[in-house]
Amino acid sequence: QTGYYDSGDYEFEISVSDGKLTSKIKAEVEINDMNQPPVFDVINCNKGILEDTEYICEIIASDFEDNVFSFSVVNENNLHCSFENNVLKYKSYQDYYGEASCLIKINDNYGYNELLFNVTIENVNDAPVISSYVPVDNPRILNNTNQRFILNALDIDSQLDIQWFIDN
Repeated sequence: QTGYYDSGDYEFEISVSDGKLTSKIKAEVEINDMNQPPVFDVINCNKGILEDTEYICEIIASDFEDNVFSFSVVNENNLHCSFENNVLKYKSYQDYYGEASCLIKINDNYGYNELLFNVTIENVNDAPVISSYVPVDNPRILNNTNQRFILNALDIDSQLDIQWFIDN
């Protein structure tokens, strides 16, 4: 009989004797913990990702007692994470690049384990966005008069160089 903390691999010797002769053999036994939570296998997900791009990865786990277990996301840090069965979907927060992570959890009726999934997100150059301009409609300008044009634009990745062209 094993105790609660006796898990591991053991080797022992069995001997049989009839009082005159003895036979011996070596035997190995693996003792698994009972009612233990499932454990994550090696995670082989892409950890160098591009900003605003979704990735998927199959997460493999084991449960020695073959209990049913499930995956969930506990916490997000600049990384959207979700599960469909054992497939992890992950994507950076919009326009975020740098270090990011999510805490994923695997649990059964006997407990849980957590794993911090870390990624490095690379910047992707986004196009500039024109947020407003004046005049809004096509202006009519009289000869020998001035018309002021105003343009408000934003580029999350870099400085803007605004140029005005008439007839190319």
